[in-house]
Amino acid sequence: MKMPAIPHRNVCADLSARNAERRRINDAAPFYRHAPEAVEARQGADSLIARFMHEILPDASDMTRDPAGGLITTTCSAVGKVFPKHRELMRTSRLMPAAWPTCLQPI
Repeated sequence: MKMPAIPHRNVCADLSARNAERRRINDAAPFYRHAPEAVEARQGADSLIARFMHEILPDASDMTRDPAGGLITTTCSAVGKVFPKHRELMRTSRLMPAAWPTCLQPI
C-alpha cells in the first residue's frame, strides 16, 4: 500500500504567506494608532471616562478617580477583546447590557 503524498510544501507556503501578512499588519499598526482619527477617538473615550468617574465619585480626588477610570477602561477593553471569542456569551449577550449598571454602582 502506497502512502498518499503529503502536501507539506503548500502548507509551508501558506504559513509563510500568513506570517508575512501578519508582519505587514504589525508594521502598519503604528500608523493607524497615531492617525488623527484614532487619537481623536481615544481622547473622546478618555473624556467620557473622566466625566463618568467624576459623576460616580464626585467627592474623590483626581488621584483616586484617575486609577479607577483606568481600571474601568482596561476592563472594558479586555472584555471587548475576549467577548466575541466566546459563542455562549454571544448567545446571552442581551443580558449583559442590563448587568453593567449594577456592576458599576458605588458600594
